[in-house]
Order: sequence, then structure tokens, then C-alpha cells
Amino acid sequence: MRVQIYRNLHKSNETGAVYSVRDKKSRKVIGHQQWLVLDNVKYFVSDKGRARVLREKRKNVHAWIEGDFCHQGESARDWIYCCERLAEDSRTSHQWLIRDILYNPYKYETFMAKQGLIVEGILTSEMALIGPQGARALDYI
Repeated sequence: MRVQIYRNLHKSNETGAVYSVRDKKSRKVIGHQQWLVLDNVKYFVSDKGRARVLREKRKNVHAWIEGDFCHQGESARDWIYCCERLAEDSRTSHQWLIRDILYNPYKYETFMAKQGLIVEGILTSEMALIGPQGARALDYI
């Protein structure tokens, strides 16, 4: 199932961010999660929505991560932990590229991927690892 994920500012809690999960076809919210894994990922920012944020100085849903739904909840948390360990392992790290995903409508026009000191725009990734501390893009290299 193809879904769109965005950070829900009203549901976030002391343990971190909570994300709304929206069905791509119906555009209806089908749930809320702290842990998600998506495949075949695209990163979207609505120009009109971002312009409204800049004009009104008030946040609205205008940016989301879209992908094929893979895992949620504890299953996603375990999967993310495993991917991160593999990326850190010197025997397998050359096969994985994991970058932090950033988005701030006041600073950037699009989602940004950060690895070390390098920050660059991102439109797609093979997978998105989404947790309470933020999102990360995973690509096989």
C-alpha cells in the first residue's frame, strides 16, 4: 500500500515525534505511528503550502514522505536498529548509505539529506527509516 507520512505536531509526545499515516489514494489518515519503514520513497514539498507557511508564519501540512508501506511499530523499530548496525559494521558499511532527513520550510525549499557535514537536496531514496527522533534515508551503494 502506498502511503504518505508527515510529522503530526499535535500528537508528538515526550518520547519523540509521532507521524500521521495517510493513504495515498484516498488521502485519509489511516493511523499514527512513531516507527515506520517505507520502500521506494519520494520526498514532496508543496510550493503553495510552503509559501503559505512563509507568509502566515504558521505551520501546515505541506510536506510529506511517500512510499510503499513495509513495517510499523515494534517491527519497524527492530528493522531500523538492524539496518543501523549493518551500516556501522565495517564489513558491510560500504553497501549501505544512511543519511538524516531534514526539512525546515524557513531554511529549505525541499527535503535535505545530511551525512556528516554534507547537506544536499533529496527527492528519492530506496527506503525511509522513520522513528521518534526523525527520518533517515537508506540507499544501497
